[in-house]
Amino acid sequence: MTSRHALVIGASGLAGWGIANVLLDGYPTAGAFEKVTALVNRPMTVAESYWPQHPGGPKLNLVSGIDLTKGSAEEFLQRVNEKVPDFSTVTHVFYFAYKEGGNESEVNHAMAYGAHISGKILSVPLKEEDAKVDEGADDTTHYTALRSALTSASVGKAWSWCEVIPDAIIGFAPKGSTFSIAAHWGAYLATVALVDGAGTKVPFPGVAASYDVLFTEASADNIARQSIWLAIHPEVSSRQAFNVADCGSKPTLTSERWGQLCHYFGLEGAAPLVCISIKNRSAYRRAHTILSSFLKPDPKSQPLPSEYIKLHEAVLNANRRQVAEVWRSDFLDQYGWWQLTDRQFSMGKLTEAGYMTETDPLASWTAAFDRFRVAGMLPEK
Repeated sequence: MTSRHALVIGASGLAGWGIANVLLDGYPTAGAFEKVTALVNRPMTVAESYWPQHPGGPKLNLVSGIDLTKGSAEEFLQRVNEKVPDFSTVTHVFYFAYKEGGNESEVNHAMAYGAHISGKILSVPLKEEDAKVDEGADDTTHYTALRSALTSASVGKAWSWCEVIPDAIIGFAPKGSTFSIAAHWGAYLATVALVDGAGTKVPFPGVAASYDVLFTEASADNIARQSIWLAIHPEVSSRQAFNVADCGSKPTLTSERWGQLCHYFGLEGAAPLVCISIKNRSAYRRAHTILSSFLKPDPKSQPLPSEYIKLHEAVLNANRRQVAEVWRSDFLDQYGWWQLTDRQFSMGKLTEAGYMTETDPLASWTAAFDRFRVAGMLPEK
């Protein structure tokens, strides 16, 4: 058994839950980590976490009530030292906390003390340097501020840092999430299956331009594995940013994935009802302006997922034990309206660093849905 001690900050969210889950499951090898301390803000018990507990595995210390938005850095350290007696033994910190609202950079920088893509047209596959925001936008996004702060703070120190950059995260969160596309679409498709029956054709909630794009999926499990691998290999990861994903060699076509997700719930995926297509990337900026100005999702022509769920909430709730909270379902309703161009990632940098493993992204979706079902947040099959 090694003496590695992982501190996971934001452990109840999508990515943080995945980090703790994978560590407690014995990644990268049995005994690689001796202890896992999971910090969460909202109350949560070990039973509610659905994390694995293996005999001889890492020792878990779940600490609730750590609000990073309150108090100074010194007060935070005091609270953590009170609740984590062996805090001084921490060897690796995995920071996946995030709070929406107000000035994003100011709020999250204060919490921390890390990919927003800029509005410019980028060539695919997207590389790590493409995640840098435009000059002048740094006051609205926190990633650049955190990266800059860590770079400065680590100069001459024995510790270092690395950053991971995923697309929308596919995963499970036991206490809700701000942006969980799996929870959002899972609840929507489960409701359609309950109300309209097996075999129902479900149009993609968006426009044709979004239905035809390629992208690179990133599950919480694989973000965790790659983050942990990078953390224990500072010789290749120190002060670097890395794209992370399930499978970089074959990007996913949205239309194909939508059909497969519908099939999981016994439904049939169909093309969107709004047939606006963009044939080349040079047309993106003009089309995006048009869509943003007046082509909002129209519940009259196709109910938005959140509106459909609300309409049939009684049916869904009668078939599940608890709600999978998604606090920005209104934002996720528009996922298929603003993801209008290909956005697949280049995974060359991570591969060159030595991480070679790829997994089936569809299996990540089904694993997330299965976990929501085990937790009673989706109806049983």
